[in-house]
Amino acid sequence: MIISDYGGFNRLCEARGIIESYYDIRGVHHVADLEAKQALLRAMRITIDNDADIHFELEKIRLRDWRVIAPAHVYQSSNTDYNIALVLNQNQVVHSVDWEITQDNGEVLQGEWLFDSHPAVDRCDIEGHTHLKFMIQLPTVSADGYHRLTLKQNSEIVASSLLIATPDACYLPETLEHKKKVWGVGIQLYSLRSRRNWGIGDFSDLNNVCKILAPLGVDVIGLNPLHTLFSHLPENASPYSPSSRKFLNPVYLDIENIEEFKASPEIQQQVNTLDFQSQLTALRESKLVNYSEVWQLKLKLFDPLYQQFKLILPDAESPRVKRFRQFQIDGGQNLYRFSLFEALQSYFYQL
Repeated sequence: MIISDYGGFNRLCEARGIIESYYDIRGVHHVADLEAKQALLRAMRITIDNDADIHFELEKIRLRDWRVIAPAHVYQSSNTDYNIALVLNQNQVVHSVDWEITQDNGEVLQGEWLFDSHPAVDRCDIEGHTHLKFMIQLPTVSADGYHRLTLKQNSEIVASSLLIATPDACYLPETLEHKKKVWGVGIQLYSLRSRRNWGIGDFSDLNNVCKILAPLGVDVIGLNPLHTLFSHLPENASPYSPSSRKFLNPVYLDIENIEEFKASPEIQQQVNTLDFQSQLTALRESKLVNYSEVWQLKLKLFDPLYQQFKLILPDAESPRVKRFRQFQIDGGQNLYRFSLFEALQSYFYQL
């Protein structure tokens, strides 16, 4: 990299969110060197080899504020005075701008904006053309949601923007809304121990804890994230490394409480073998959760349990089959893609 405009280079880094330095947890001051900054910019697909590249990227950032309209706007739906910036070149100002908002519920709002007598708040010359910036009051939408604003001139679309209308605040439980006190306990589900679990806390343990705590007046239980992790790396149990945040981790299932387990003497016999019980005893007595062995032990039974479930699958009127079909419907495309990912992951990591 051959540059001499280090001031411009540092301005570009700052504009792209790269800080000059930081203090670590021990108070040691770390300063980012030139190579580190360049590597970060390249990771953002920004190539900086000379001063001309720097000036070109800085100009792109400057002109970002002079696009017709921002790609998205986030605002509270109750704010009826929310203004957005709209940029037109001088030739466009003499024509009206037709706007259309397609709301989240399918309803459509329409209207037009006139600018010939509307004062511009700023101006900029871009490639020999004067551009004017106007602040326009956004029409009021009917509800929270994701709405689409489309702008047209002479029946041609000139720009569009996503309008994200938010509620004034997050959901607040009625108890807290009335300033009442609540109290609870934090529980890491994996750390719960019982005589019957398989070396890791499961949903039956959680149910039992609720039965113990509820009579004591506990209002809330704080749980660690229970989303699914990567099946081929069970020991990588960090809740901050999920494969999906939409579905639950099956390692928390209480195998022996599943209806198919209770209905299958063969599966029960498999669990009751001396070897299987010896593994369970070791997992229960372990001081630490052995994620890999717990997962492998439960994984052995998932297919037999499903094969047992398939025996009742043809009975469309079975309450259990109905719940299964509803689960598939509710999961929709997300469930299908997640299942496909799990199947592919299982297949390729067995090769």
